[in-house]
Amino acid sequence: CEISNFTIIRKGNGTIRRLTDTPMTPQCVIEMCNIHPNTAIGYIRHLDIHHKTTLMKNGIYIMCSCGMRYNSFRDQKKQNCTGHEFAIHRLKEVTTPQCVMCEKYPKTPYGYADHLKSNHKTTLSARGIYLLCACGTRYNNHHDQQKHDKKCSGKEFTLHKRNDN
Repeated sequence: CEISNFTIIRKGNGTIRRLTDTPMTPQCVIEMCNIHPNTAIGYIRHLDIHHKTTLMKNGIYIMCSCGMRYNSFRDQKKQNCTGHEFAIHRLKEVTTPQCVMCEKYPKTPYGYADHLKSNHKTTLSARGIYLLCACGTRYNNHHDQQKHDKKCSGKEFTLHKRNDN
């Protein structure tokens, strides 16, 4: 479901101006916030600085006209995209993987690793599985997941069988 779409042009001296025939820049998705950031990077920074939140925590991502999908500031910075024309989309409802040993569905990658350790006295590597976060990071153990959980607030993850070939 598309929330908004707008276009930015860059002048030679680095200033940015919204094209007059395009829709108004999108309003921040945070309730009661009337800010309309002009660029994709500006929007990501606004969420971080003013609301202490991220795209993933709000269940949204940015799809740029260059074809790149951004879930975080790091994604946007890696591609060095100027955020010219982009749309803000809502993530699909996420169904987390079921525990391999019971009927529970832990909500986060860290929660999954912790659930295995606390409730079943086993680990991801002992079960021959790993978790893959939406940001692309792979986890084989509880400790790695705990460190990553402090940096990434993504709740979207998948469960995979480890291939030791």
